[in-house]
Amino acid sequence: MGTSEKLQTLKHSDKEVSSYLKTLSDINLDGSYYLTIAAGKNKSAKKDFYKKVKKQAGNSFKEIDLREIITTQLDETAKNLDELFLSLGSEKYVWLSHGDQLGGVYTGYSYSVRRYATPQERYLLEKITDSEKIFFIDLDDKHTVNNTMRRHAQTLITFEHPSSFLGRLKQITINGSSFESSRKPLV
Repeated sequence: MGTSEKLQTLKHSDKEVSSYLKTLSDINLDGSYYLTIAAGKNKSAKKDFYKKVKKQAGNSFKEIDLREIITTQLDETAKNLDELFLSLGSEKYVWLSHGDQLGGVYTGYSYSVRRYATPQERYLLEKITDSEKIFFIDLDDKHTVNNTMRRHAQTLITFEHPSSFLGRLKQITINGSSFESSRKPLV
Protein backbone atom coordinates (compact mmCIF):
# COMPACT_ATOMS: atom_id res chain seq x y z
CA MET A 1 0.00 0.00 0.00
CA GLY A 2 2.75 2.43 0.89
CA THR A 3 2.17 5.90 2.21
CA SER A 4 -1.47 6.79 1.93
CA GLU A 5 -2.72 9.36 -0.53
CA LYS A 6 -6.05 9.66 1.26
CA LEU A 7 -6.73 8.52 4.79
CA GLN A 8 -9.99 6.61 5.19
CA THR A 9 -11.59 7.84 8.43
CA LEU A 10 -14.38 5.82 10.06
CA LYS A 11 -16.27 5.84 13.33
CA HIS A 12 -16.37 2.45 15.06
CA SER A 13 -20.16 2.44 14.70
CA ASP A 14 -20.10 2.93 10.90
CA LYS A 15 -21.32 0.06 8.74
CA GLU A 16 -18.16 0.37 6.62
CA VAL A 17 -16.11 -1.06 9.52
CA SER A 18 -17.64 -4.49 8.91
CA SER A 19 -16.74 -4.42 5.22
CA TYR A 20 -13.27 -3.12 6.13
CA LEU A 21 -12.77 -6.14 8.41
CA LYS A 22 -13.92 -8.53 5.68
CA THR A 23 -11.42 -7.09 3.19
CA LEU A 24 -8.41 -7.32 5.55
CA SER A 25 -7.43 -10.76 4.38
CA ASP A 26 -7.59 -9.64 0.72
CA ILE A 27 -4.99 -6.88 1.16
CA ASN A 28 -1.94 -7.50 -1.05
CA LEU A 29 1.18 -6.82 1.01
CA ASP A 30 3.84 -7.56 -1.59
CA GLY A 31 6.47 -4.88 -0.96
CA SER A 32 4.16 -2.78 1.19
CA TYR A 33 2.29 -2.53 4.48
CA TYR A 34 -1.15 -1.53 5.77
CA LEU A 35 -1.58 0.65 8.88
CA THR A 36 -4.80 1.22 10.79
CA ILE A 37 -5.02 3.59 13.73
CA ALA A 38 -7.62 2.79 16.40
CA ALA A 39 -8.01 6.04 18.37
CA GLY A 40 -10.39 6.87 21.19
CA LYS A 41 -11.37 6.16 24.77
CA ASN A 42 -14.31 3.79 24.22
CA LYS A 43 -12.62 0.65 25.57
CA SER A 44 -15.60 -1.69 25.11
CA ALA A 45 -16.03 -0.81 21.42
CA LYS A 46 -12.27 -1.11 20.88
CA LYS A 47 -12.21 -4.48 22.65
CA ASP A 48 -15.00 -5.70 20.35
CA PHE A 49 -13.08 -4.45 17.29
CA TYR A 50 -9.90 -6.14 18.60
CA LYS A 51 -11.73 -9.47 18.93
CA LYS A 52 -13.02 -9.20 15.36
CA VAL A 53 -9.54 -8.43 14.02
CA LYS A 54 -8.08 -11.35 15.98
CA LYS A 55 -10.78 -13.68 14.64
CA GLN A 56 -10.11 -12.48 11.09
CA ALA A 57 -6.35 -12.94 11.53
CA GLY A 58 -6.48 -16.46 12.90
CA ASN A 59 -3.06 -17.80 13.86
CA SER A 60 -1.02 -15.05 12.18
CA PHE A 61 -1.82 -12.44 14.86
CA LYS A 62 0.55 -10.90 17.40
CA GLU A 63 -0.12 -8.28 20.07
CA ILE A 64 2.73 -6.05 21.24
CA ASP A 65 2.60 -3.77 24.29
CA LEU A 66 4.52 -0.62 23.32
CA ARG A 67 5.15 0.18 27.00
CA GLU A 68 7.74 -2.60 26.91
CA ILE A 69 9.36 -1.33 23.70
CA ILE A 70 9.31 2.49 23.69
CA THR A 71 11.65 4.27 26.12
CA THR A 72 12.93 7.82 26.58
CA GLN A 73 16.23 6.80 24.96
CA LEU A 74 16.06 6.69 21.16
CA ASP A 75 18.98 4.22 20.86
CA GLU A 76 17.33 1.81 23.29
CA THR A 77 13.97 2.17 21.54
CA ALA A 78 15.58 1.55 18.13
CA LYS A 79 17.28 -1.59 19.47
CA ASN A 80 13.97 -2.81 20.97
CA LEU A 81 12.10 -2.13 17.72
CA ASP A 82 14.77 -3.86 15.63
CA GLU A 83 14.50 -6.95 17.84
CA LEU A 84 10.71 -6.80 17.73
CA PHE A 85 10.53 -6.68 13.94
CA LEU A 86 13.01 -9.55 13.66
CA SER A 87 10.85 -11.63 16.00
CA LEU A 88 7.60 -11.06 14.08
CA GLY A 89 8.38 -13.81 11.61
CA SER A 90 5.38 -14.85 9.54
CA GLU A 91 2.73 -12.99 11.54
CA LYS A 92 0.66 -10.98 9.09
CA TYR A 93 -1.36 -8.96 11.65
CA VAL A 94 0.30 -6.95 14.42
CA TRP A 95 -1.65 -5.07 17.12
CA LEU A 96 0.43 -2.39 18.85
CA SER A 97 -1.32 -1.58 22.13
CA HIS A 98 -0.64 1.49 24.27
CA GLY A 99 0.38 3.62 21.31
CA ASP A 100 0.08 6.72 23.48
CA GLN A 101 3.52 5.67 24.75
CA LEU A 102 4.87 7.28 21.58
CA GLY A 103 3.73 10.75 22.73
CA GLY A 104 6.03 13.47 23.98
CA VAL A 105 5.08 13.10 27.64
CA TYR A 106 6.32 9.50 27.72
CA THR A 107 9.39 9.88 25.52
CA GLY A 108 10.76 13.07 27.03
CA TYR A 109 9.66 15.28 24.16
CA SER A 110 7.13 17.79 25.40
CA TYR A 111 3.88 18.57 23.71
CA SER A 112 3.69 21.83 21.84
CA VAL A 113 0.65 23.67 20.56
CA ARG A 114 1.01 21.61 17.41
CA ARG A 115 1.59 17.87 17.84
CA TYR A 116 4.70 16.56 16.07
CA ALA A 117 5.94 13.00 15.79
CA THR A 118 8.62 12.05 18.30
CA PRO A 119 11.85 10.42 17.06
CA GLN A 120 10.63 7.14 18.55
CA GLU A 121 7.38 7.39 16.62
CA ARG A 122 9.16 8.22 13.36
CA TYR A 123 11.46 5.21 13.80
CA LEU A 124 8.49 2.91 14.46
CA LEU A 125 6.71 4.23 11.35
CA GLU A 126 9.89 3.68 9.32
CA LYS A 127 10.03 0.05 10.50
CA ILE A 128 6.33 -0.42 9.69
CA THR A 129 6.83 1.08 6.23
CA ASP A 130 9.66 -1.37 5.49
CA SER A 131 7.59 -4.41 6.51
CA GLU A 132 4.98 -6.43 4.66
CA LYS A 133 2.39 -6.69 7.42
CA ILE A 134 -0.93 -5.27 8.56
CA PHE A 135 -0.48 -3.08 11.64
CA PHE A 136 -2.92 -1.59 14.12
CA ILE A 137 -1.84 1.15 16.53
CA ASP A 138 -4.13 1.51 19.54
CA LEU A 139 -4.30 5.09 20.90
CA ASP A 140 -6.49 6.19 23.81
CA ASP A 141 -6.26 9.88 22.98
CA LYS A 142 -7.41 10.67 19.45
CA HIS A 143 -5.55 13.99 19.65
CA THR A 144 -2.21 12.13 19.58
CA VAL A 145 -2.75 11.28 15.92
CA ASN A 146 -0.37 13.70 14.22
CA ASN A 147 0.20 14.51 10.56
CA THR A 148 3.12 12.08 10.25
CA MET A 149 0.99 9.22 11.53
CA ARG A 150 -1.89 10.26 9.27
CA ARG A 151 0.41 10.25 6.21
CA HIS A 152 1.54 6.68 6.90
CA ALA A 153 -1.86 5.24 7.82
CA GLN A 154 -4.45 4.00 5.36
CA THR A 155 -7.35 3.84 7.85
CA LEU A 156 -8.25 5.74 11.01
CA ILE A 157 -11.06 4.37 13.14
CA THR A 158 -12.29 6.52 16.03
CA PHE A 159 -13.74 5.00 19.18
CA GLU A 160 -15.71 7.70 20.96
CA HIS A 161 -18.29 7.17 23.65
CA PRO A 162 -21.86 7.99 22.65
CA SER A 163 -22.83 11.50 23.69
CA SER A 164 -24.87 11.65 26.87
CA PHE A 165 -26.99 14.18 28.66
CA LEU A 166 -24.07 15.10 30.91
CA GLY A 167 -21.90 15.80 27.87
CA ARG A 168 -24.39 18.36 26.62
CA LEU A 169 -24.21 20.47 29.76
CA LYS A 170 -21.86 23.43 29.74
CA GLN A 171 -20.39 22.76 33.18
CA ILE A 172 -21.19 20.55 36.14
CA THR A 173 -20.08 21.12 39.72
CA ILE A 174 -20.11 18.20 42.16
CA ASN A 175 -18.87 18.70 45.72
CA GLY A 176 -16.76 21.67 44.71
CA SER A 177 -15.15 19.90 41.73
CA SER A 178 -15.71 21.27 38.27
CA PHE A 179 -16.11 19.12 35.14
CA GLU A 180 -16.04 21.19 31.99
CA SER A 181 -17.66 19.96 28.83
CA SER A 182 -15.38 19.26 25.88
CA ARG A 183 -18.06 20.64 23.59
CA LYS A 184 -17.08 23.76 21.70
CA PRO A 185 -19.09 26.90 22.47
CA LEU A 186 -21.70 27.82 19.88
CA VAL A 187 -20.72 31.48 19.93
